Amino acid sequence: MDALTLTRYLAGALDFFNMDDLVLNSDPLATLDETQCASGRVGGSGGGKVDKAVFVLCLIRPGYKTRRFALAACACSIDEERHLVPTPGETPFFNHRFFEDSLQDSAFSIGESSRDGEFRGTYPPPLAAEWPPLWTWMVSLLCAVTETRTFAEAEAELGRRAEEAVAYGKSSEASYSLCGLIYEATSEKGATINTRALGVSLLEGWDYARIGETVLAAFESNGGLRSTRNQWGTDGICGHMDERSGPGRVQFPLDASQRSAVRHLGALAPGEAQAVNGPPGTGKTSMLKAAIASRWVQAVIRGEDCPVTVACGATNQSVTNVIRAFGDVHAEEHGGCEFVLGKRWIPSLVSYGSFFPSKSYLDKKPETANLFQVIREDREGALYEFVGRKPVFSAADRDARESDYLDFFREIFPQKNGVTTLADAIATLREQVIDWGKMFPALLARHLHAGDGASAFVDRETLRARLNPFGLVYNDAAAQAVDDLLELLFAPHSAGAQALVARAIEDGQDGQAARQMVLEKALDCSLRPLAFHAAARYWEGRFIASLGTRLFSRSERNVTEGLRRLCMITPCLVTTLNMAPKLARLEALDPDMPRRYAFGVIDMLIIDEAGQALPEIGIPVLALAKRAAAVGDRLQLAPIWTLDTVRDVAFFGRCGLSDRIDRFMDAGVSASCGSVLAAVRGVARYNEVMDRGITLRYHYRCHPDIIEYCNILCYGGTLIAKTSRKLLTATEAGKTFPAMSWVDCGTEAKKQSGSWVNEEEARQIGSWIVTNWPALKEATGKTVLKETIAVVTPFKPQVERIYTALKERMDPEEAEAAGLDDMIIGTVHSLQGAECPVVIFSSVFSGQGSRLPFFDKGTELLNVAVSRAKSCFLCFGEAARFGFTRPEPLPSDLRELRDPPSRLLGRHMANIGAKRLFPNVLVIVEAPGKVESISHYLGLDYQVLATGGAVTELGLDHVSLSYADGLIPHHQLSATGQDAIARICLMAKGMERIVIATDADLMGEEIAWHVETAIGQCSPEWAGRIERVRLGAITRERISEAFGAKKEPQRLDQSVVAAALLREVIDILVARRLGHVLAVGREDLSEDEPGNTPEDLAARADAAGLLAQPPSRGARNVGMGRVQAGVLALMLRHLRGELQTDGLWDVGVTVTASAGGQGRQSTGGSRERPWTITGRLMRQGGIALFEEPAARDMAQRLQKTSGHLRETVTQRVEMGPAPAAGTAFLLAEAWRRRGIAPREAMACLQRLYEGEAGVKRNTRDR
Repeated sequence: MDALTLTRYLAGALDFFNMDDLVLNSDPLATLDETQCASGRVGGSGGGKVDKAVFVLCLIRPGYKTRRFALAACACSIDEERHLVPTPGETPFFNHRFFEDSLQDSAFSIGESSRDGEFRGTYPPPLAAEWPPLWTWMVSLLCAVTETRTFAEAEAELGRRAEEAVAYGKSSEASYSLCGLIYEATSEKGATINTRALGVSLLEGWDYARIGETVLAAFESNGGLRSTRNQWGTDGICGHMDERSGPGRVQFPLDASQRSAVRHLGALAPGEAQAVNGPPGTGKTSMLKAAIASRWVQAVIRGEDCPVTVACGATNQSVTNVIRAFGDVHAEEHGGCEFVLGKRWIPSLVSYGSFFPSKSYLDKKPETANLFQVIREDREGALYEFVGRKPVFSAADRDARESDYLDFFREIFPQKNGVTTLADAIATLREQVIDWGKMFPALLARHLHAGDGASAFVDRETLRARLNPFGLVYNDAAAQAVDDLLELLFAPHSAGAQALVARAIEDGQDGQAARQMVLEKALDCSLRPLAFHAAARYWEGRFIASLGTRLFSRSERNVTEGLRRLCMITPCLVTTLNMAPKLARLEALDPDMPRRYAFGVIDMLIIDEAGQALPEIGIPVLALAKRAAAVGDRLQLAPIWTLDTVRDVAFFGRCGLSDRIDRFMDAGVSASCGSVLAAVRGVARYNEVMDRGITLRYHYRCHPDIIEYCNILCYGGTLIAKTSRKLLTATEAGKTFPAMSWVDCGTEAKKQSGSWVNEEEARQIGSWIVTNWPALKEATGKTVLKETIAVVTPFKPQVERIYTALKERMDPEEAEAAGLDDMIIGTVHSLQGAECPVVIFSSVFSGQGSRLPFFDKGTELLNVAVSRAKSCFLCFGEAARFGFTRPEPLPSDLRELRDPPSRLLGRHMANIGAKRLFPNVLVIVEAPGKVESISHYLGLDYQVLATGGAVTELGLDHVSLSYADGLIPHHQLSATGQDAIARICLMAKGMERIVIATDADLMGEEIAWHVETAIGQCSPEWAGRIERVRLGAITRERISEAFGAKKEPQRLDQSVVAAALLREVIDILVARRLGHVLAVGREDLSEDEPGNTPEDLAARADAAGLLAQPPSRGARNVGMGRVQAGVLALMLRHLRGELQTDGLWDVGVTVTASAGGQGRQSTGGSRERPWTITGRLMRQGGIALFEEPAARDMAQRLQKTSGHLRETVTQRVEMGPAPAAGTAFLLAEAWRRRGIAPREAMACLQRLYEGEAGVKRNTRDR
């Protein structure tokens, strides 16, 4: 590999378009419908031939410009006749962010990327030079990915998915349509315009002599690799940055791995690069600040020009993280007195970092100028100036600045009151930098290792004062570091000193290394920060002195000088990779000349999150730097590649590099699978034994239990957690949040918008956040959700479900105060580079059997998601998939692990004893219709499962119930019962309590007994621990009373269970008899013939021996349940009533009389009317019935008694007392009066009992 070939390849890769940018930021040349797409006819008379064009298959909703979804594209051209012509070697490709398994954000999913690969492997694209065959192949590919059959079906399905995923706020009759948009591919618009121009400049003016002085030359050969050095002594680190914090300063001593990285970065020669592998939370930013400070101080000691250091972020978050790191370094007030050396002596400066954003970024976010120290290009005698702040680069105020500077100097060095010139002050500061940064540390090291520290220094306090001449208030870590150094110097044989050495030896260091480490930490917290502040004052003086020369043009000399001036007052310039070339851009005298750049103008280029930086964007920028450091983690998120492998291989062929494909990909420079970090790892100057580059090993962010998972998953157990095991606690709320916990919501994911959602999971997440928000505010001391909780999910549609669930449950005023709209709820990319006290992972993917979710196909997603949680990580996932309850020891060699990431997460949680966060109580009911209501009343801590009725069955055969063994029933789990018990036993793992809340009747108690018995058999640990709650009604009051905290735990009532079993035994015995009766049947028997009553039939069946055994195999085996037996009982009772009263007579009596018998007038003078009473002759127990002669005789006797009686003799055909209004009566009356079948009536009664009928408003229910 040579640098020129690599540059040509990467410059060509930049020409590959980004279809999203085209659709959103450019106007199409033409829009084609399906017919035009099929023919390839662009149409129209304007435009003519287009050599480089792009066809984009786009899903569009008319009237909504922002609702254009670029789904697929293909490079092409347009000939003179306005026909599309495929570009040779190019094939259509999909927009990867719309694949279901993509980690990028998109509104919906078109399908899985595996279907794309399978189709291409089976049906290669046509090689014809005409458009129609290629369009036919593209449609077939689209149908394969979307699982449709025709273009119209695909269009309708994708439109439906988009409609599901996007809310428009107003109704529209327009629907989505698939159409082709034609764009010109030669536009120079877009974020990569500066990188493109840099590539052109490199190739047009390639000069090996000039390029050889830049980092790009490192790719010429990798033969000069050196292993890392165990370099001790104080060489290499001369300065360090501290920060202000309240009344004092916070100093951060570097750990061994950070110190190694800083030393090796400082040892880089021109043309060399170094990779620093920074796992999550290992202090990458602190290491970079130390490296920048050290290089700044070294330049003062050596009398060199100010080094130009540029830090580029591969992502917006990384840029923000870097620029924020420099904001708190300068001092203001210090414990009531000023730390003058730490103040900026040019007062308008507020940070040690300057941010150089694009104009478009600043236009969109003007508040950035208030948050950070932002620079822009300037033409008024200085190349740069700060935005929204007092001018700093103006030469007009030079004298005033010099006067203020000297006043500050005399305050720090009162003994130098005679100093009257700027040059003298600068020289004095340099002497102080040399003493603090080099000479005195060397003296300390020499005496520390010689063991004569006491003879070199008078006493501890004198040395302590010299280490801290300004009396700064140290934080605990810094104070301890200085105390450790004094202990080793003045009492090297004390117990404390020996303990320090022993701890270092445990870390694998010898005694000398241990003493050196103690010295290094003390210097990091004392002299090195002072050396940095003295150097800062030195460079500020040099800056003021430089203002005498004005800079107008962007010549190479002026560009270099302008950047050095910037770095004199802010040692680090922060920008994006796309904007970095603009810092080195030269101004051509002829506007038509190509742009030129000052190669090698940057002394140290730092690329943060380099693992996410595209090679074609980052590697050309290396030509602007003499040295480079790529910092990142290849085991976290990869770049968002513009090229896929298929197109990349074709491009290699067009470049004549087919024989180098494997080499480019292995070297990490491929545009389809490489990154800047991978590329720099391949040419890193220093490498550790086990890995390329230098790796940071100490972790400072997460609770040890949290980061240990990432340590096992990705880092082979090499990370060392330095964080506390203290849990997040809200004292007043009485809540402690565990470091790791899990929740299984017990519901299956559903397909939606081409992806997956889990509504119940989203609901539970929203409920948990709203419920615990007050306690989380107290525990974290934060008042906004964005700084407290982040929710990450692999599936994009789930994001909206979670946000909606939160918005529905949170009070509107509270949501506004907490900043709900700004809360981080997104896919894993939204968390890269960020951190939160609490992170919730919504896995969504449950109920999919053995199917492997895409987040298990690599370690990146879960590594990022888990490592963002500082104090609490909560995983919502299916217990069966994750294995939260199955602890299993890890192998001694972690490379032997074969678990997918999700299963390893569950295994780790089980091994550390992580508990289910909620629910902790499993409630079992029999009816599914009760689940929602009871769950709503009980809350998140309760999981309600339904058995679906009885879980057992008792057949009519002798195996189930035998006379021989004393009529002991032998129940068997039914098919539905087996499923129910399996779910219960699965959910019971990790539960604190199990409560059976079936009905408070015989059947409910029997079901509870069967469930408890079955649970005891599959989970013996629950034997004797299951509680019983009897629900008489499904209301908030009854449920609160039953599950109240003061309620004593109940157990099964064995006497009720015995009664229920007895009833069931009797039911079985009766059912056997009835079954035989029904088996014999009455279809062929006339009921008018004597001997055909049910009793007669039963007697005949018994005499025939049919009741001695159950019906034989194949005979009709009819069992009787509660409903059927009740209805049959009522029918038999009614039939018996007919048989008993048929032919009997009763006597009706009518009594008439007039008032007073003589027509007496009432008080009002009117004559009262006669009255009449009608009734039937009664006897005790009911209506009096007689044979016909007796009935007529009774009527005549009554008639003779009084003339006022009139008797009626009628024949009775129906009699009997009204039945009790029980279930059987209601079922019978529902059938008789309304024609409602018993099964339907019973279901209605069940809904009434469960409180659902009023909600569903079913007509039958009413």
